[in-house]
Amino acid sequence: PVVPKAEWEIYQVQEGWLMKQNGRFRFFFKDLTPLSRDTFDEALYRGNWLALSLNGKWALLDQRANAFPEFIYDSVNLIGNTFAVGKREDATFLIFQNMESIKLAQAASAQILSTGSLRDSIIEYAVVRNPRNYKMLYDSNGKQIVSGQYNDISMIGPYFILERDGKKGLADSTGNILLQIIFDGIG
Repeated sequence: PVVPKAEWEIYQVQEGWLMKQNGRFRFFFKDLTPLSRDTFDEALYRGNWLALSLNGKWALLDQRANAFPEFIYDSVNLIGNTFAVGKREDATFLIFQNMESIKLAQAASAQILSTGSLRDSIIEYAVVRNPRNYKMLYDSNGKQIVSGQYNDISMIGPYFILERDGKKGLADSTGNILLQIIFDGIG
């Protein structure tokens, strides 16, 4: 037996099993090895992420890695399959799938853009919106693709529509500008 005979809620997640009993959580990898002997207060999961809470602090575990997480965040939000937001004291961080992070400016927000599938996996990008229409576009590993004064950044297939002052341009996933921002519409 992996767990004692009892009533459990069992959730299959990306790389293992999240089990809940009496309001407490445990995580087991696919080979049924437990993450730890500890039980956790709360758990969230989405895509590649598993967030665990212990004694009022949160940790993010990329389920593909086999490392015990650090409980350093006051709160977490799993905003995509490959992006998360963590808050610690007065700072907010955008966290990428490789566990790298960037500190967000005060009043900044992050939005997820996702494209159709590439070999059956959804590709996500994060747009960080700072005051005064300054936007930065990141891939899921934290590489900045474009940045600048844009009213909006959206996707059309694998390309990005950059909008400034009612005009639109087109960029690819590496940040190369394919069409200058001079068009009334792109479709």
